[in-house]
Formats: sequence, C-alpha cells, structure tokens
Amino acid sequence: MYLSFIFSSSARANGMRSVCLNLDVHCIHLAALAKINAVVFAFSRMCKFFLSTSRNPKKKRKVFSLSIPKYLQEWEENSTFAVELPLLPYMKTEILPQESSRAEAFDLWMSSPVPMVTFIKTLNVSRLVKISKRRDMKFNMLMCWCIGKAASEIEEFNTLPVGKKLFHYDELAVNVIVKNCEGGIDSCDVPFMEDLSQFNQQYLQLTKQAAESCTSTAMENSMVIGTSAMIQTELDGIVNQYSGLFNNPFLAWGKYKRRLFKTKLPVSLQFHHVQMDGAQAALFLEKVQQEIDELPF
Repeated sequence: MYLSFIFSSSARANGMRSVCLNLDVHCIHLAALAKINAVVFAFSRMCKFFLSTSRNPKKKRKVFSLSIPKYLQEWEENSTFAVELPLLPYMKTEILPQESSRAEAFDLWMSSPVPMVTFIKTLNVSRLVKISKRRDMKFNMLMCWCIGKAASEIEEFNTLPVGKKLFHYDELAVNVIVKNCEGGIDSCDVPFMEDLSQFNQQYLQLTKQAAESCTSTAMENSMVIGTSAMIQTELDGIVNQYSGLFNNPFLAWGKYKRRLFKTKLPVSLQFHHVQMDGAQAALFLEKVQQEIDELPF
C-alpha cells in the first residue's frame, strides 16, 4: 500500500484556519485500515511543520494543534477522498517580560507617560500606482499588504504590550478605517495573508461589510497594525495622540504626490517603545519599500 496526498491551508475572516488533505489510495487491504489514523496523525505533524515554516523558515513559531478524526470512512481500492482538518483559532499568549527579548525595554518604557515614538519616511510608490491601475486593485489595499508582509518578517511585531502586560501573538492583521454608509467611519481588521489575491478578497469583503453595516470589527487574537489614509490632501507627516488605550503600531498617510518621474508618499509610523526599538522600526519601513519595489505587475 502506498498513499499520495496533496494538502493546502486557508485562512478565514473569523480567525480560523483549515487544512485540506487529499489521499489517493493505490492499493489497500483490510489489515491496513487500522493504520489509517496513524497516517493522518503523521500528516498532521507535517502540517504543523509546514505552517510554522512556510512564512519564514528562520523563525521558531508557536503553531496550531490539529483536530484529527478518530474514524474515517470506508476506503475502496483506487479511490480518492478528502479530509478537512480544522485548526484552533489564532491565539495570543501572555509572556513574562523578564524572559523575553524586550525585558530591558519593558522596564524602561512601560511606565513612561508618552511611550510612543513617531518615524516619518517618504516612500516611492510609483510601482504601486501602476500595479493598482494595471491589475484593478485598490492602492490602499496594496499598501496594507506591503505593510503586513514587511511586519511578518520582523519578530518584534509578534509581541505587544497591553495594559501592564506583554503578549505574544500567532498572527497579524491590518486595520483599515472605512467610511460607512451613514457618513461616519468604522474600523475593520483584515487578517494578513501572504497570498495577495486572497488578501485582496478579504480586504474587499470585510471593508464592504463594515461600510454597509456601520459596525467596526476587531480581531482580538491577532497583533493588529493600524492604518489610516487621509487622501483628501497631501501631508508631509502625521503625529497621532497617545490615549493610553491602544499600543498597536499605527501607520498614516495622505494623498500621494505626483512628481515628474516618481510618485512619493510620506508615511508616518507610530510605535510603542516596549514593542520595538528604533532599529527595528527603521528596518520595517525599509522592508515596506522593498515589498513595494518587488511586487510583481
């Protein structure tokens, strides 16, 4: 008996993720049926490794547990059947600051009355403007994807101080401010996905729902990166107030500036000093520009 299989993972808007397993049975007999659960279990272990390394092979990440069916359907020779294995929701976990890489920063800045730092960088978004028109994608969606992609490559974006505690998050999301049908605004958290087309679908679906329902949505188990686009005018920089309620990193920009050969966009990044230092924040902004430059047409 031998089995060939194909599997894929997909993220959902509610924070759940599932893995689909397709098994091809080339030759099987009754004595082998008792070993099927072992095969599925071995597959689940491989899925855990795949999901933990596919985004960044160099990272050691906490991965999800699979719910494995105890009994499977009857198998027939030369048949194909699929099993969907649901994964647990994305999780956030409280960690001890003293045992984390942010221990010193936590002691220095956690009690600071103004722990937020603001960086301003002018990005070259000429490529995004062209891709937006050529592929019929929203410019703001492309910006959000590049922000999420850059953040996914920096370990500090997996932690966040909340209240007086420090938390580790399994997954990232990007927050979008949406103008609703009543003329007001609502916020919408979009789970980050490395696949641009999937992220685009989620972005369009979730922002439309927020606009039509006039209801904000939040993904409390994800580390959310805030964004705000004020496209009514060109802005050289934005410094946001610190309320003490939200410590999440926040990026804001205005209308992009068309020049003779380039299209420029000043972007402001506000971050909590406990979460990251200036070196990581500067690297993040450089990676945002890199993702923009490398985005395929």
